[in-house]
Order: sequence, then structure tokens, then C-alpha cells
Amino acid sequence: MKSGRKKLTAAEKQARERFVEAVLATAYLYETGCWFSHVVRHKCDGPIDPCHVIDKQGLKIAGRFLEQPEAMVFDPRNGVPGCRYIHSRFDSSMIRVYQGDLPDSIFMFVDQWEDAIGTPGILQEKLDRKCPKGTRP
Repeated sequence: MKSGRKKLTAAEKQARERFVEAVLATAYLYETGCWFSHVVRHKCDGPIDPCHVIDKQGLKIAGRFLEQPEAMVFDPRNGVPGCRYIHSRFDSSMIRVYQGDLPDSIFMFVDQWEDAIGTPGILQEKLDRKCPKGTRP
């Protein structure tokens, strides 16, 4: 049976490898290796994954006219390390992370890539949907 996933191109594979390496290299900054441990109370479980803050699918759509969309999709500034338990919950919006808790790199990512794709507000809108403005109560 075939997987529903499209095979990555060589450029996408290379960009993904750089993303994984760069994001996981920041895991040492957090006691458990999981960035989410300081914003969401949970018991870390599973290996540490590189997590996209703005989801890959949304980035692929937003960057579809870029010459090298994989550069945006796998830009490590849009990533944080997270345990497998919380990664799946974050991706499915079962947990809420507020923008005030996000690393500054996320906002630099949004600013740079919105300029590059020429659609002001599109990435900020995706970020606003995923992570509400403000800080956790």
C-alpha cells in the first residue's frame, strides 16, 4: 500500500535535514530537551522532535510561488524542540501556546518571509490562528 505522502525532492531533503539539526541543537537549553516544558505543564514522553510553529502545510501553500519554497518551509527559526507527546498535541491544536511565550526567532521568520512572498500578513495570520496573541494566564 502506498503512503499518501509526496516524496521529497533532493532540495527538500537537504532543507529538512538542516531544519532538524538546527532545531534539535537548541534542545540543550531546556532541562528536558523540550521547549514546551516551560509553557505547558506536562510530563515529557517520547523522543525530542523538531516542531514547526507555523505548520508545514500552511507554509507550503503560502510559499508556493517562491523559487525555493523549501527554504521557508524548513527555516529553523520557525521551529522548537518538543517531546513526541506534546508535538502531536500542538500539531492538532489540543494545547495552546501564546505568542508572548514564543522565541523571538519566530517573529523574525514571519517578517522576513512575508517580505519574500510579497503577501503582507499571511504568515502572521497563520501564527495568530495557531498561537493567540498575549501570554499564558
